[in-house]
Amino acid sequence: MFKSLILLFFFVQTSHASIQVWPLGAGARFERDENQSLAPRITQRFAVGLNMKSIQVEIASDQFSSKSSEGNVSIKRQYQDFTLWLGHQFHQWSQVQFLAAGGLGQYQETIKTRVGALNDESTSNTKILTGVGLELRYKPFDFGLLISSGARILWAENFDPNLQPDLFVRLGFEF
Repeated sequence: MFKSLILLFFFVQTSHASIQVWPLGAGARFERDENQSLAPRITQRFAVGLNMKSIQVEIASDQFSSKSSEGNVSIKRQYQDFTLWLGHQFHQWSQVQFLAAGGLGQYQETIKTRVGALNDESTSNTKILTGVGLELRYKPFDFGLLISSGARILWAENFDPNLQPDLFVRLGFEF
C-alpha cells in the first residue's frame, strides 16, 4: 500500500497532474414514486479524482436510503453505487472549467421489510450503471478549493425511469 502511494505521488509530480478530493457532495436523483411522478432522492456523494491537464479521472460513490411505513409494515431501501468517470475539459474561462464526462460503474440495493414482528432483508446482485454528464467547476482561490455543480443522465437495468436525471453540487480540494 505504501509503495502504491509513493508511485502515485511520483506519477502526479512528473506528469503535472493534481489530485482532487470531493468530501462534501449532495445530489438529487429523480425516480418514479408510487404515483408514477418523478420524486427526488437526495444522495450523499463522495469522490476522489486525478486531473491531468484537460483529462479528469474520478471514482465516485453515491448513496441514499428511503423508508416508508404504514401501520405495522415498514420498508427501508438502501442504495449505493461506485462509478468510474472519465471527463474532458472542453472549455476554461478564468477560474471556471466546463467538463463533459462518461461513467461506468456498479450499484447494489438492500431492501429491509418489517411486518409486525417479522423482519426480512434482501440484497440485490451487483448491477451495471452507465451515464453521461456535464459539469461546471469553479476554483475561486489558488490554494485548491473547488466548487462544482453538474447534471448527469444515468441508466441501468432496473432504473425507473431508465434514463434517470441526476443533479449535484459538491465542495472539494485540489492538491
